[in-house]
Amino acid sequence: LKTPKRAPLGQHLGAFYIRLDAHDRPGVMAAITKRMAEQDVSLESIVQRRPREELPGSRRSDAGNPATVVMITHQTTEAAVRKALTNIEADGHVDQTPQMIRIEKL
Repeated sequence: LKTPKRAPLGQHLGAFYIRLDAHDRPGVMAAITKRMAEQDVSLESIVQRRPREELPGSRRSDAGNPATVVMITHQTTEAAVRKALTNIEADGHVDQTPQMIRIEKL
């Protein structure tokens, strides 16, 4: 038997869980989804939670506070997701480096 060659990590094909703290202001979600689309990353779901400091019914005292955004992608390559996240971070719309976890089929 031949020793198998390892595939480069960027070629991993699958779905991904992405969490990021995006600034809560108009146009940020549009910019994030545009960067994903530029890399042909299709999103299965997006959930945005308001910043912890904001309670339902309260007035917004500081627009632009980070809000947690969770995205699940459809099947794509890890390289495409990493490139999109690098571009999102470079745009300055996130408070911290986005986190990504592979979703493996068992």
